[in-house]
Amino acid sequence: MDCRPRLAFEPKAKLNIKQHFVLFVVAAVVVGSRISAIAQNATNTALVPAPRDFPTNWLARHAENVAAAKRGGIDILFLGDSITDGWHWDTGGRKIWEKTFAPRHAANFGIGYDRIQNVLWRIENGELNGIDPKVVVLLIGTNNTGNEDDGRPRNSTPEIIEGISNLVRQIQFRLPRTKIVLFGIFPRGDKNDPIRAQVREVNAGISKLASDNVRYLDIGAQFLAPDGTLPRDMFPDSLHPNEKGYQIWADAITPVLDEILGKLSAEQLLPLKVVGTKILDSSNRPVLLRGVNAASMEWTSDGQGRILKTVNTAIRDWRANIIRLPLAQDRWFGRAREQTDGGRAYRELVHEVVDTCATQHCYIILDLHWSDCNEWGVNIGQHSMPDLNSVAFWKDFAPVYANNPAVLFDLYNEPHDVSWNVWLNGGRIKDKPNTRQVGPARTYECVGMQKLLDTVRETGASNVVIAGGLDWAYDFSGILRGYRLLDPHGNGVIYANHCYDNKRESVKTWVRKMEQASAKLPVIVSEFGGDAGPSRVVPSDNWLLRVMKALNEHHWSWVAWDLHTSARPNLISDWDYTPSPQFGVYVKQALAEPPSASK
Repeated sequence: MDCRPRLAFEPKAKLNIKQHFVLFVVAAVVVGSRISAIAQNATNTALVPAPRDFPTNWLARHAENVAAAKRGGIDILFLGDSITDGWHWDTGGRKIWEKTFAPRHAANFGIGYDRIQNVLWRIENGELNGIDPKVVVLLIGTNNTGNEDDGRPRNSTPEIIEGISNLVRQIQFRLPRTKIVLFGIFPRGDKNDPIRAQVREVNAGISKLASDNVRYLDIGAQFLAPDGTLPRDMFPDSLHPNEKGYQIWADAITPVLDEILGKLSAEQLLPLKVVGTKILDSSNRPVLLRGVNAASMEWTSDGQGRILKTVNTAIRDWRANIIRLPLAQDRWFGRAREQTDGGRAYRELVHEVVDTCATQHCYIILDLHWSDCNEWGVNIGQHSMPDLNSVAFWKDFAPVYANNPAVLFDLYNEPHDVSWNVWLNGGRIKDKPNTRQVGPARTYECVGMQKLLDTVRETGASNVVIAGGLDWAYDFSGILRGYRLLDPHGNGVIYANHCYDNKRESVKTWVRKMEQASAKLPVIVSEFGGDAGPSRVVPSDNWLLRVMKALNEHHWSWVAWDLHTSARPNLISDWDYTPSPQFGVYVKQALAEPPSASK
């Protein structure tokens, strides 16, 4: 069978010279008429797809968008120019984006200076390939208004309307199942600027594009003062909004997204419980937890301005199904030196992180990491045991997240250098703080892990609780000998192991101890980390790869330390979240495979 494709005009018999001539003349007329039509339309530059040579990184930005499209997982796509790009600016809407849109699996394909024709070129060259978002948010056209530097008009009002209309049609052609939320061009410049009138005329024209699949919104009036001016405290350069302006935009679009996508909810995330040695959800299905620690809120009160982005990156790009968030009891109450608001901003940020996880169906461990030896604000750091202020912390903290299906409580990070009786029941101790902490060792009254658990349960919180043993949460021996926590009123206790290549034990010994513990206890390796390479104890062992192999083969839940550039061992090399070559690449690869049920 001849499977070659046949052209629509392919002749079935040979033609004579006269017939060839006739065909040539007809073809010339047709081609000529098409060229004439294109020439007429070409006067409207907004219809002609065009790349940019400025800014110089324009093609690189386009390539990044194409790569993001190939990765997929985009439910909401924002398309536009620098005003859209500003969702990622520190002076713009970055904080709002991380809180409001990133949890909805949104992607931002805005590029500065773009006109309609530039976005048209981008979507014709791969930015929509392989994705099927539920919503496209489109704001474009402001850079087509006004005049060029030589005084010539960039585009007339009808041309801009035609260009936006064509762009909407092209998006619909490529994404036929996607809803488009089309925004009117935002006001700009002085209230008497001729561009204001042009913007109003364009918006009146594109408002007619509204249909079952296109929602049109014009929120320009919400930005203006009563006298029609554009407030500088919202649009500092009379073109780009700041955070205040982006909040108005977010408030306008959120109800529309809720209507189209449904409200964000943690309803589908089932609460966890412990049954025997198993971690189950409320439907009695085994759950294997695998994720990363996201440090910084123990030593800063603002997460260094990155914590929401870090958590979103962990969930969306690294595919973590659990985040461990280290906290400081002093900062929760606003007792750190840099805090002047009684801890309000810190508490709100913790809440945002929890919501970010819950709305993306990711569990989160809220970990009391740093304490203070009973001296508020004086000795904030990592100490041998929790203290009386730790009780105050859990009494205040646990009710906030009580029975939140996404939340697990880690009672105290890494107890060490006390007896098992003190670990369980408390007592007076001389602290042996982390050697990185400054200040003399203190003698103080510590509280035991049972007291912290009881405090949590007295608040009505039944959340699963995590408890680390001694030797910096490495040792299970006392727990196996009878120093187990009693939890008759909650969803159970998981015992934590923190595994690093500094314990003077081989991986083989660690595996044997983990096997002994997991045969009798529910366990999680809530910290581990190190470089792929020779073990300190057995140089012939590749420590990291052997540990990760054991985690996988035994189906032990784990949380790697840490998705930060300087909290070592660090999973990333920079704040582009590039996986570190000797650690992060292996963890990200492991997380790329869907977690399977535990044995």
